[in-house]
Amino acid sequence: MKLNTTDLLLVTIAVAVLAKVGYDESRPSPTSSPTPERIAASASPSARPPGQAVTLRIGDRVPGFRLPGSISGQEFVYESRGQGSPEGIPIFIALTATGCGDCVDRVDGLDREAYTLAKQAGAEVWNFLVYQAATGVPDFIVRHGPSADQIVADPDSKISVTTLGGSDSQCWILIDGQGLLAWRGPAKLDGFKAALAKL
Repeated sequence: MKLNTTDLLLVTIAVAVLAKVGYDESRPSPTSSPTPERIAASASPSARPPGQAVTLRIGDRVPGFRLPGSISGQEFVYESRGQGSPEGIPIFIALTATGCGDCVDRVDGLDREAYTLAKQAGAEVWNFLVYQAATGVPDFIVRHGPSADQIVADPDSKISVTTLGGSDSQCWILIDGQGLLAWRGPAKLDGFKAALAKL
């Protein structure tokens, strides 16, 4: 059977279309939801790139970390349980996003009340200034006078948010005397008192 030029062109187009359709069907659709297997694989610790920070769950041990500037002007170092504070002493961390007006206003109100409660419970108190360059710590202290044993800059939020899991709605954090993340919650005294009582 002889094919003329038109027939040959139509056959070539048909083969190309069939090849493309078969190729596209073998690929996942960009708009389709990932399968449960893909979700599980992407969420599994082994699928995580080495060195990627992980948000801690309540009960997890807080790993050692370093932050670039503190009330003393020196790098702040916390060693996993935790020689950053004497053994057995719990730690209360108040997170202050320095670009958030409500967060800064809280420094002289609820944060100060929480500081008093934490000290009465025998805890050490730290204030992490989230999204604050280390060079801005002294000025923040002069302008706002936070109540804390340590005032520390966390410029990229990697410790406050990524590791400790802080957020707009969970800006108070407790580490127990064994160095475990004991509680994370909003700046509300009732929940905070209940969490302190369990330390």
